Amino acid sequence: MRWGIIGVGRAGSARARAISADARSEVIIGYRGDPAALGLQIADSAAALFGVVDAVAICSPDRTHPVLVAEALEAGCHVVCEYPLSSTAEEGAKLLDLAVAQGRVLHVEHIELLGSAAGWWRELDIGAVRCGAVTFESGRQDITVTSGGLPRLHRILDILGPPDALRVDIRTPAWLAARLRWGSGEVDVEFRSGPGLKRTTTIALDCAAGYCMQRNRSVFVDDVEVSLPPSPPLFVTDQRFAIDTILHATPHYLSRARLLCGLRLRDALRCADTGSWQEFSSPG
Repeated sequence: MRWGIIGVGRAGSARARAISADARSEVIIGYRGDPAALGLQIADSAAALFGVVDAVAICSPDRTHPVLVAEALEAGCHVVCEYPLSSTAEEGAKLLDLAVAQGRVLHVEHIELLGSAAGWWRELDIGAVRCGAVTFESGRQDITVTSGGLPRLHRILDILGPPDALRVDIRTPAWLAARLRWGSGEVDVEFRSGPGLKRTTTIALDCAAGYCMQRNRSVFVDDVEVSLPPSPPLFVTDQRFAIDTILHATPHYLSRARLLCGLRLRDALRCADTGSWQEFSSPG
């Protein structure tokens, strides 16, 4: 398969290496960023790139994703898109529908679900959650917490499924504090971004399996650390999923319903009135 990359920066370079690691693919051309640094042909437009490849990886700034994904699909290309796919769940659903109508694969990267810690949580018999707290921090200043926090929301959904209700307590561009409810159990969720903060992940849940906690890549049950296998190379693993889906119609590791659920939960956290509970319904 011949691949092109739009946005040959940090993410685009990682994607190019992942594509090249699969013998079924080669990267031949890039647009925007620095394609020459990877020895790629340089396209003078996105349309020119679409015309010479079978598939395209969209690694450009978030705001450009919806338009570029639509243009690539309409040009007959398969698409791998770095998260987020879109700015709203409604827009994301339209893009997924367009891929089906065009008979092309639209694969949205969520590598945070591919690590060993994420796999450990999925295999845990967690049962009903009684209470908990989830905190994500980032030093990035070029994104808001409601956009940059999207992949972190998928970690929560991957462990507990869609919540029944939510309440936003604090919402600023750099700080979101909310509470999510599953049955009678409630979990505090906090996102922070800003200078001086290190990228950290903390997930602590009091549940049927015990007091379970993740600190970055380490996990604990009742304060005893659990031995985890090494995480696979995340971009390479994600790219392998994408190519297997394109060539063999294998299921994506993140279903359409769950992808849209994450977008809808982000929409709700971004738009809900602060200080009051509201029901949350996930897409079917």
